[in-house]
Amino acid sequence: VVQREVLDPPGGEPTERTISEPPFVDSAAPQGATVSYRVFALDVSGNRSAGSNELTLAVCPAVEAPAALQLRDPWPNPFEGAATIPLDVPPEQVGEIQRLLIFDAAGRTVRVLFMTPEVPGRIEFAWDGRNESGHRAAPGLYLVRLAGGGKGVFVVKKE
Repeated sequence: VVQREVLDPPGGEPTERTISEPPFVDSAAPQGATVSYRVFALDVSGNRSAGSNELTLAVCPAVEAPAALQLRDPWPNPFEGAATIPLDVPPEQVGEIQRLLIFDAAGRTVRVLFMTPEVPGRIEFAWDGRNESGHRAAPGLYLVRLAGGGKGVFVVKKE
């Protein structure tokens, strides 16, 4: 169990909330505000730790969740060492394992990447340019597709 103390809420007194599962989302923090936090741990007997250092964060404006599961353009493209492959995840897909398939120009599977998104929005797969055996894939064109649906199939060029 972790306690979180809001030290500097906009227009109010410091408050304390108890959370038990990460990730913590402060839905009470107003957009555009700056809020300071301190984290405490509670043991099973209710003893409270001394607390962490103060952490001050700016609250960004809310971003609308994607309406559909959709791959985005890989970058950099072409790439040499590694490529980032973005995926938009709608709320109903949160917590579901996403599999990204990478094929060579002949249609053979080169690599399968896995990720389980914890919140809706954009996540990023990182492909290190290696195949399933851990060897560097040859330079060339590769197709990237999301297993089980979703929108988008992209070509990425490895140099």
